[in-house]
Order: sequence, then C-alpha cells, then structure tokens
Amino acid sequence: MHKLILDGETLDLTSLIWATFDETVKVEVAEKAWHNLQRSYENLKRSVDKGTQIYGVTTGVGANERITLKESERLNFQEKIIKSHSVGVGSNVPKDIVRATLILKINSLIKGYSGVRKEIVEYMTVFLSSHMYPTIPEKGSLGASGDLAPLSHMALPIVGLGEVTYGDRLIEGAEALKILGLKPLRLELKEGLALNNGLQYSLALAALNIDESLFLLDEAIKAFVLSLEAILGFGEAFRSEVAKVRNIPGMQYINSRIWEYIKDSKLIDTVAGHKQDPYSWRTFTQVAGTVYDNLQYVRATVERLLNSVTDNPLVFTDGVVSAGNFHGEDLALAMDFLALNIVSLGTISERRVFALLSTHMNRGLPPFLANKPGDNGLMMIQYTDVYLVAENRQLATPVVGHSIPTSADQEDYVSLSALSGLRVRNMLQNLYKIIAIEYITAVQAIDFRGPENLGKGSRKIYEEVRQVIPFIKEDCTLYEYIEEMATHLRNKYREYAVQRGRC
Repeated sequence: MHKLILDGETLDLTSLIWATFDETVKVEVAEKAWHNLQRSYENLKRSVDKGTQIYGVTTGVGANERITLKESERLNFQEKIIKSHSVGVGSNVPKDIVRATLILKINSLIKGYSGVRKEIVEYMTVFLSSHMYPTIPEKGSLGASGDLAPLSHMALPIVGLGEVTYGDRLIEGAEALKILGLKPLRLELKEGLALNNGLQYSLALAALNIDESLFLLDEAIKAFVLSLEAILGFGEAFRSEVAKVRNIPGMQYINSRIWEYIKDSKLIDTVAGHKQDPYSWRTFTQVAGTVYDNLQYVRATVERLLNSVTDNPLVFTDGVVSAGNFHGEDLALAMDFLALNIVSLGTISERRVFALLSTHMNRGLPPFLANKPGDNGLMMIQYTDVYLVAENRQLATPVVGHSIPTSADQEDYVSLSALSGLRVRNMLQNLYKIIAIEYITAVQAIDFRGPENLGKGSRKIYEEVRQVIPFIKEDCTLYEYIEEMATHLRNKYREYAVQRGRC
C-alpha cells in the first residue's frame, strides 16, 4: 500500500498531485503532528478560560466581530458558522479537487496553529481513505476570508449535514457517517472557523493548474517539433549559442530538447529559397522558454503555500492573534500570470496550424493538407483552433482588481483567488484541444513529407500520435479526432502524475 504521511512541513507538489489522482494512496498523519494539534487546542482553551476575547470564538465573525457571544452560545455557534457559510452554487467540482482540498486542509491544521482537536483531522482522513468526498459547489469563494463557502460545504458531512459522493452515488452526510460507523461531530471552540477559514480550495485549484500546465508545456514543445519538421524548418535558430546570449534559462533548456528530437532529420534545413522561418517557428523558444521560466515561478509560489497556515485567528503559545493569512492575493496573482502564459502557448500554436494549412506558407504541401484535390481537408480544424484561442484570450482578463467589499465593509478587499483558479482550469481544457489540433495537423503534413525522414526523437512523437489519430484520407468528421487526442493527453497526464509520485 502506498502512503502519504503528512506533517505540516514537507508536503510537495509532486506528492500532493500523486495522492490526489491515486485513490490507493493512504493519507496518514505523522505522530509529531498529533502533538501539535493537542498543544494548539490546549493553548486556545487556556486563553478562553482566562476570559480573553477571541474573534470567532467568543465573538461573532465578519462585521459581527463586535458582538460578544454568551458562553452558552459558543459551541452551537461553530456549527452555525458552517451552516450559514454553505452558500456555494454551480456544478460540484470533480473529486480530484475535493481530495486535494481535504489533504491540504489536514496538512494546514496539523501544523498546530488552528486550535482544533484531533477528531477533526481523523474524520477527514477517514473520508479520504473511504473514498467519500463532500460535495463542493465550484462558485462562491472570494479568497478572503479564505474559501469560506467551499470549505463550509467540505465540512458539512463532519457534522452530519451536506452531501457526499460515494462511488457513483450521491448520499446525505448523515448516511455517510452511519456507513463509516461515526456520529456527527459536535464542534468546539474554534473548530467551525478553522474548517471554513483558509485557502485550501484555491490552493488545490492552483496546484492542479500549475502541475497540468507544466505537462502541457512539454506537450507543446513536442507538437512544435513535429510542426518544425513538417514545415521543413531551419535548425540554426535553436543553436545553443543563440540561447546562451539571449540569457533566458528556459530557452536554453528547450533549445537542447529540440536538438535532441531533430537529430538525424532529413527534413530540417532542406527548403530552398528561404533564409528563415516565420516567427511562430523561429521565436518559439524565446516564447516557450519564457513561459517555462514563468511556470517555475508559479510553481514555487504554489509549493511554498502547501505547508502554510491560512485560517484566522492563529493560536500561538503566548496567545491568540487575529491576522489576515487567509487572503489569497498571492494565489490570485499567480493564477492571473499563469493565464497569460497559457494564452501565449495557444496563440503561437494556432499560427503554426494556419501556416501548415495555407499554400502560401506551407512550402509545397497541398491546400489544407487534403489528400484529394478539392477536398476540404483540415480547413475547418483551424476554425475551432481560432475559437479556442479567442476564448482563452477572453478568459485571461486579470481577476485581481475586481474586488467588491463584503460584510458591511469589514472585509473590504478580497482576492478572488478561487475565481482566478477556476478560470485557469477552463483555459487548460481549451489548451489540451489546441495542442491536439497542432498534433493532428503536423502528423498529416508529415505523411506528405515522409515520416521516415524525421529525426529520431521526432519519429517517436509522431508514432505516439499515430497510435491515436489515423491519416485523413478523405473528408470526414474531425471532432472525434480532436476529442480523442485531447483525451489521450489528459489520460497521459494522469498516468504520468501517478507514476511520478510512486517513484
């Protein structure tokens, strides 16, 4: 059995993604972390017993923070927080996002600054190991005070409310607890607030987004290599000296990759009458190399947050502190930045598809790569490509800066980090299809050039695509091929993420 042992300190992106996709992974808590929980709970209880006013424990929340709760009201108030904040709408997110959110919430709580009992964490680990996933509507979080709505939905089954997906069934939270042999948990002190205050939903989205983006960048490089061979491109633009003087680290990495793929090619540098390629080929590594470097920055931002505490207030040894660690500006900005990089990859890919289909640019290939004169060939595939690229451009509009005040202006500037992350998820689904379209177009063109003329590395890429997509002999419906290639890439990513985690 594979295990992921959480300690609040050492979770990395690779391990999170692995445990998210591989349901055979048993999520456990390190022994030291259980002590952290006990210490934090005792510290909080000590402060309460001293009569200290503590936000969300002895007072209301948001603009109600000036209202002092009667001692008899405090325990019920924690469950009320969960109920009243469960206002999410829209489709329920896939179980992958729920699973990642649960793992991240556990990892944050066990650091020992949230004041919860071990029972809270035990319930969440049981849900994970039993493959019971609370339903979380995708919309409603403002990324300050954290992901209040989605995390409230996540917490509902702990108290016997809400719904849970169990296999292909949707069951009530109370029924889920009965199946598990558990009773609804009565929340204490700060536990409702600790559960729904934090950035674990936004962080789950961001983690999945950046990991998938890195995979798709790798596929974009491979699709480019096939297009380069198909257009009879020039190799000199990818010499190591060119990258070295440009001083873009990612460009140096991608240039070396391209040379490995096109080694022994009989197509590169063979066209007469041209001195250089259009920008979408010649400057690909300047563009993709910059994207590569930018994605490393986004990854570092996300990975840093995997072991962070983002709820409020924070429980320290010397007292309880109200602060703003729940604000997701860093995640929102990172996702806005990632969105722009996704647009770059898609836009430059579509330009190469257009060129390969156009006789004034494709260096001797038939119009629209049709096998029969007069057929439409792949003409219309570029129309879909344009739509996807245009939609991604629209979706890339920055989310940061669209803050609207809430809670009677007590929460007057929010990050919208979850919105930024959800938007990127949609963009990535478009990018899968954009890359699929370039693959389909490039291998069609290569069959006219002769696949036996490809470089050694390029030939392997070509053969993988040809396992999924046949040569288009005559006009046919093409939507199945786009979906099949995109699905192949999605499945490839998940298999890669699981195998990488097991290594």
